[in-house]
Amino acid sequence: MSEQTDSPKIGKALATQSPWVMIAVLLHVVVIAIASIMYYAHEAQFDDSTPGEIRVSAPSQQLEEIEPPAIVDREEVPKLKDQDIVPSDMTELNPDAVDDPEQGDPTDPNATSDLTNLPSGDTTGGSAIGVNGPGHHGIAPSAVGGRRPGGGKYGSRFGRGNGPGGAGGRVNEAITAGLEWLRKHQDEDGRWDAAGFMKHDKEGDPCTGPGLAVHDVGITGLALLAFLGEGNTLKLGTYRQQVRKGVKWLLEQQGENGLIGTTASQAFAYSHAIATVALCEAYGLSEHRPYKVHAQNAVNYIANARNPYGVWRYQPREPDGDTSITGWMVQALLSAQAFDLAVDESALKTAMVFFEGVTDPGTGAAGYTKAGQGSSRPVGMQDRFPANKTESLTGVVLLCRYLMHQEPKEVPIMMKSADTILSKPPVWNEKDGSIDMYYWYYASYAMYQIGGKHWDTWSKKLTAAALKTQKTTGNDKGSWDPVDAWGEEGGRVYATATMILCLEAYFRYGKVSFGR
Repeated sequence: MSEQTDSPKIGKALATQSPWVMIAVLLHVVVIAIASIMYYAHEAQFDDSTPGEIRVSAPSQQLEEIEPPAIVDREEVPKLKDQDIVPSDMTELNPDAVDDPEQGDPTDPNATSDLTNLPSGDTTGGSAIGVNGPGHHGIAPSAVGGRRPGGGKYGSRFGRGNGPGGAGGRVNEAITAGLEWLRKHQDEDGRWDAAGFMKHDKEGDPCTGPGLAVHDVGITGLALLAFLGEGNTLKLGTYRQQVRKGVKWLLEQQGENGLIGTTASQAFAYSHAIATVALCEAYGLSEHRPYKVHAQNAVNYIANARNPYGVWRYQPREPDGDTSITGWMVQALLSAQAFDLAVDESALKTAMVFFEGVTDPGTGAAGYTKAGQGSSRPVGMQDRFPANKTESLTGVVLLCRYLMHQEPKEVPIMMKSADTILSKPPVWNEKDGSIDMYYWYYASYAMYQIGGKHWDTWSKKLTAAALKTQKTTGNDKGSWDPVDAWGEEGGRVYATATMILCLEAYFRYGKVSFGR
């Protein structure tokens, strides 16, 4: 049978015997045909070759031109939340700015702010040169301290002490009263007038206890350190106005060679060193970059004034040195180092060699220019204030050892020094010549570092001597009488600032030997 005759039969058989197959085939044919028609109709719509058809494309969208990022001047003063820091003037801060009321006023007896009612107790100390980086233990006070909660770049320093002699409400009140007295007796130009501060007493009996005008730079530096120690900076704190004005005045006294003040006084090196510590702290704690060059110049003067083969004395580059002025110079260099200023490391190493040389190996007592020598006294004061009543130089050396990261377990003589200091604790006795605020300042910070029974015993004696003798009435309220060996030199401003600093030993610096 041929292929042609078989095909109709096959189709007929499928139609009669399997109609569902035929239906399925026909449906597929129809669906394919419809899909083909739709596809070609769609393609024809967009066929650019279609005769007689002109298509206009949509206009292209203009891309926004992106400007390259601006070059940032990293030395420019940034826009700060605290807008009364004037960036247009690179050396000035606005002294007329209104304090932030959220900071609280510790002098208001009706204040309810939590900032004035924090409990006492130890908290983490911190500083810029902590042994494990910022926020750990070190020597430079932190950007947030005193009663103010929180912690800044340099950690926190408001541990108020626990246990016997621990600082608490009464010590805080004494510090605040002292700062208030300093505030009321600051001149409008920012300085503290050692000789004429009583001109601010407009009513009632004026304060007594003038000092010498040649010490205004050093006295202003001490007052600033008292404010800075309580947590005030150029930007923060109830007393930030006083800090701003005081630092501004110090800068106005700085010469091209970096010296703050003049050489009119024999003790001008002391004044410069104290002012440099205050300037470095104000610059570093406030992070106010325009003051960096001024702080560095002050540090450079210290470097140039040192005997290249030794330490410091009253005059630049003197062949011999003394423990007292060297102690202040070392504090200034360490404060500068804490805030990343350039410091000659060899100066610190040489100072340590000097301290070793003036220390008695048997007792740990330090001498003035050599071992076994007593503390110096102003002319005519030797009998009234016997050198054997004080261990001020032992305090200087012991504190400096700590600040340069020595520890008793590695340097056993440090405990001998601490025992010697503890044998002459603070006692306010105006008859026997034992009052020595300068000694109490250094020894308080050194004994705080020692801790334990040494600090407990010392702090109880210090608290008793300070709180019982602070003035409570009249224009003297909050101050201390200048009745130690240096009282006639520095006057009431010196005495008050120094006693405040003594009380701030409870919290000003962290423990420098922890975490090593």
